[in-house]
Amino acid sequence: MFRPYARILRTPHTALPFLSSFLGSLPITMLSLGLLLLIQSGTGSFAQAGLVSGSLSAGNGIGLIVQGRLIDRYGQTAVLIITGVLCGSALMTLTFAASRATPVTVLVFLAGIAGASIPAVITSMRVLIPELVAEPDLRTAGYALLGTQFQLAMISGPLVVSALLVLASPAYAVLIAAGLAVVGGFVFAATPASRRWRPNRSARPADATPLRSLAVVTPGLLTLLIANFGAGLAGGLISVAVPAIAVAGGVVSLAGLLFAAQSAGDILGGFVYGGRDWRLPVPYRLLVCQAAVVVAAALLALTTGHPLAMLPLMFALGLSQAPGTIAGSTLLDVVSRKGALGASYTTLVAASLAGVAIGSSVGGAVLNTAAGWVLFAIAAAATAAAWGQTFWRRRTLSGTEVQIR
Repeated sequence: MFRPYARILRTPHTALPFLSSFLGSLPITMLSLGLLLLIQSGTGSFAQAGLVSGSLSAGNGIGLIVQGRLIDRYGQTAVLIITGVLCGSALMTLTFAASRATPVTVLVFLAGIAGASIPAVITSMRVLIPELVAEPDLRTAGYALLGTQFQLAMISGPLVVSALLVLASPAYAVLIAAGLAVVGGFVFAATPASRRWRPNRSARPADATPLRSLAVVTPGLLTLLIANFGAGLAGGLISVAVPAIAVAGGVVSLAGLLFAAQSAGDILGGFVYGGRDWRLPVPYRLLVCQAAVVVAAALLALTTGHPLAMLPLMFALGLSQAPGTIAGSTLLDVVSRKGALGASYTTLVAASLAGVAIGSSVGGAVLNTAAGWVLFAIAAAATAAAWGQTFWRRRTLSGTEVQIR
């Protein structure tokens, strides 16, 4: 199981990009928590703090799409260096402004700029993997390694902030996150693999209009976008359901344990999936994983909100989600338009983020009139709908319909 990962990391010029992409991923969740606490401590308002934190997340989603297109057009080095400088500057300015009586609109604006300019190191690494790993069968392990380390970064970020809060203030947490974003982007841009990578300019017709050159959605990518939106929608619903059930049951502290179980399943599922050879074609692996998520979410609904009964099912949910995410990422090599892999990947991530945002909003509204376990039932229905469209459009994932219609 460990052998494929060892082979990848022993590949020349591969280990350092993976390490720097991990460092560049840590600030994402560090900033979400650190900024929330920084603004709340300065204004005394969680409402204003939520606006600033939300602006950072929205900016990150938009910035990923823009950076993906810029990387496909101009290469990685310039984009990562420029965004690193911009992100560091915006976060330093925001930290200084938060310590003064600065209008919240200015803080929201600065947070949006900071989020949009977090260097897209994960996107850049995703683009490099097909170049670095020559063996197609080994690339699945590469995608699994990338997904697993990203999940580890998402878990580690809040833990790092918690440790920093013991030693210092939220401002220091934000500044250290800014430093990691800059260092991660700069180190990645300096790696030989990133510097050697060049956009596929021949894939863009010379007479292509600007609008046409930005069109990246092929039939197969559209199938994956809908699948990712459905997964994000379910994820947003579940992110609201778990704490709501924990609060209603009088065991608030159990919410963190439930999410930890899901994350543990996510990491294990991705690690095992990438370490094995699978005979089942990748589109059908995606369908199997989607079906498993439907079952896990439906069983969570049947617990009717008993937190201890939810614990193994949250682990099973994560165990099902990770391989599906990796399968979708693997299929990008088949369904993406030539020269647009970066843009395709960031668009896929943005679809998931949009689903999470809508799911969270819908979940909060539903809780006004229903119990938390109902959200699991809605999440199961959303994933079942995503499975249905994936099954219906499965031929678009075979590589025979990649051209834009």
